[in-house]
Amino acid sequence: MPRAAWARVLKRVWVMIGFHELGLLSAGLAFYTFLALTPLIAATVMVYGLVADVGMVRKQIASLVDVVPPDVARLLEEQLLRIISTNSGVTGLALIIALVFAIYGGMRAAGAW
Repeated sequence: MPRAAWARVLKRVWVMIGFHELGLLSAGLAFYTFLALTPLIAATVMVYGLVADVGMVRKQIASLVDVVPPDVARLLEEQLLRIISTNSGVTGLALIIALVFAIYGGMRAAGAW
C-alpha cells in the first residue's frame, strides 16, 4: 500500500478509537476480568481445602520452599492448614460463593468485549 493509504488508515483508526470509546471498553474489560479472576483463585483454594489433607499440604509446601522465600512458604502453609482444618460445610459454602462471583465476573467480562 502506498504511504497515502497508510496515512488514511491511521487517521481512520484514530477517529474510530474515540468514536467507539475503546479506552472505556478496555477499562471495563479489565475490571470484570479482575472481578472474575480473584474469586476463581479463592475457589481453587477452597477446592484444595476440600480434597487435601495435612500430609499433602506439608509435602507440597516442602517442594515449594525451593521456589519462594521461607517466610512466604510458612505463611502459605499456615493458611492452607487453616483452610483444611475448617469445617467442610463452611469450605463448601465459601466455594459456592466464590464460584458465583467468578461466573458473574466472567460473564460481565465477556459482555464487555
